[in-house]
Amino acid sequence: MNADNTTAKQYRSYDHAQKQRDGYDFTIDYDGNWYYHSGALAGPIKREKLAALFGGAGHGFMAGKGLLIDEDGKYWLRSPDGQYGVDVEDVPFVIVDYSFDSNGDLVFVTNFDEQVFVRESGDVFLKEEPLCGEPVLYCHVRKGLVARVSRAVFASLIFDGVLDEADAGYVLHCGTHDFTLGVLS
Repeated sequence: MNADNTTAKQYRSYDHAQKQRDGYDFTIDYDGNWYYHSGALAGPIKREKLAALFGGAGHGFMAGKGLLIDEDGKYWLRSPDGQYGVDVEDVPFVIVDYSFDSNGDLVFVTNFDEQVFVRESGDVFLKEEPLCGEPVLYCHVRKGLVARVSRAVFASLIFDGVLDEADAGYVLHCGTHDFTLGVLS
């Protein structure tokens, strides 16, 4: 169920020198695109596999590593070379698709093809989306890192009957589980 239409990526322009002065070697923009702010290579990281490696997605020695969030809410990229500051505009990942596993559990897919299994009520939560102020689903990916469910996937969840709006707020239907997500005040 690919809910997002694939289009050409739109990259933003950043003042790379200012980002470095602010202590950031990387930025993850609102759409989940990565940028590098140092030297001649400053600009968007267009190689998806490299950005996924930095984000800790996939398999291999950096799986589940790389990007981390500390107790102060600051993001860091940890590599064998050192630790680098990362500016994250909203959250580091975007949910671009979903499916159900053989048990009927909801499985979200991030912009780096990482699977996120929704099995407990705390895995998914409702929060005001920073750009438009509308309620949007977010989910925990791993180790304090969070993904925002894209608008297209959010709409598909409603259209497909996986997400309903009820008196008590939104209800997410995941196999044999129904998770009440509440309302935004």
